[in-house]
Amino acid sequence: MKGPFTDSESVKGPFTDFHTDFADTLGFYPGEQAVIRDILAELGKAVSWGGDERVPKESHFQIAQAPGHPAIRAAAQQIRGWDDTPGGHGAGAVNVFATNRLQAAHQVPLHTR
Repeated sequence: MKGPFTDSESVKGPFTDFHTDFADTLGFYPGEQAVIRDILAELGKAVSWGGDERVPKESHFQIAQAPGHPAIRAAAQQIRGWDDTPGGHGAGAVNVFATNRLQAAHQVPLHTR
């Protein structure tokens, strides 16, 4: 595949790597990590982030549950809701640095292997 994105399939499920020289060599800044953790918190336990692995790979995001798992269904329903009512939720519509969102983001379990 051409471009900075690669999609594939692993033993656990589909994953996407966002490869850029920046992401692979310098990592995400703390504010960017806060946004990632906010998204992970909104999606429950459906998605894991490679930045939490023992050997971090910050460009890696993966479906963290088996097909049919309730967390996958809930995340899919939430994303569909963002599409149904654009502007009210999702990227750019919330303040990820609000206290309640930061607290929720800090509760996201680290998916280390």
